[in-house]
Amino acid sequence: MVIDPGLMEAGGHHAALLETLCESEKEDVKLSVFSHEHLDSALASKARSAKIEIVKHFKTNFYQHYDNGFQLKLSGLQQYIRHLAAEYLQVFKLVTEKNSQEKMVFFYPCLNWEHASSLSLALSFMQSELPIVHKVCCMFTPADRCDSNSFYYRMGFSTLSKFRNVKLYATDWETKEYYSSLNIPTKGYHPCYLLNWDEATVKRSKSQKTPHFLLYMGDAKENKGFTRLPELVESYIKRYEGNVDLTIQYTLAWDYPELAASISQLLLLNEKYEQLNLHNFFWEAPDLVNAFQEFTGFVCTYSPLTYKNKSSGLTWLAAYFNLHVVVSESCWIVRELDRLGSSYTISNSLFIEPRSVENSTRDSIYYQNLFTNLIKWLKE
Repeated sequence: MVIDPGLMEAGGHHAALLETLCESEKEDVKLSVFSHEHLDSALASKARSAKIEIVKHFKTNFYQHYDNGFQLKLSGLQQYIRHLAAEYLQVFKLVTEKNSQEKMVFFYPCLNWEHASSLSLALSFMQSELPIVHKVCCMFTPADRCDSNSFYYRMGFSTLSKFRNVKLYATDWETKEYYSSLNIPTKGYHPCYLLNWDEATVKRSKSQKTPHFLLYMGDAKENKGFTRLPELVESYIKRYEGNVDLTIQYTLAWDYPELAASISQLLLLNEKYEQLNLHNFFWEAPDLVNAFQEFTGFVCTYSPLTYKNKSSGLTWLAAYFNLHVVVSESCWIVRELDRLGSSYTISNSLFIEPRSVENSTRDSIYYQNLFTNLIKWLKE
């Protein structure tokens, strides 16, 4: 059972997880996904075609307090926590009433501290003797790791970890270290669920002469550098004297007025330059794999301040497909590329010079943990 209140629009890591499940072998697994009630209809249809049961269940806005949770504090989030807990509890009752399987795994793709508090509250009311294992992904950490912020993470996840059938897994190396510093026990790392790694083979032509750079991928956001893209397109075409291919893929989860001018400029540039490939729609897994097999580098426009301690799925995709990455300043992205033995350049101009780069030494065990089969891991 995948329990994901954040699964709604066709974009981001929630949709990527559903794509991965659709593309994975499920021969001896019965798979159900409890999503937000407004799950994108195309995603839901594809999942059902892949023999995945879809239950549009949650009404809670999963990210409602992602930015203001610390300001509201626990007292200001009580109503939100209770509401989400009630929705979790409804899932438990629905599943346990109609299932008598020997083993069930409930998988939670990502929880912040307020969601962990909600899940703890729901589990305290759960009355079932079925052998259920709850596998929880610990993806988030506070941008500012001061004592007051860490208190909420310690409170939410320490309580959750005390349930004997709950297992916490870190999303990445530094997240595991942070939770360990709070004395929150984790079982290791969960697989990166952006792709089915058994099928995502790396096939790049050795004879490729024209460099092909990915300038952007994912939800369009200002703190991910979306507004820098028009300037970067012009810069790359000029400095490579037109002998370059550029790709931008983005989705708009919400209307962002601050991005309107950049989107208009990109549409004009897409008409002006044949070197630019602009995709303003969600890439399904096979399209994503085909695209990454063509890229020679990734231009990371993300704000180093925002990603000082924040993980990025694109970093893992770049590492897996052996793309050279350029980033403007050192941040989590650089440190993770070091751990994964990937090549990168730190350049304020975000320009990738033509080069032949050897991978540095990677932490092979960590790499294998990230890029392992999700379904097999869930069955362990």
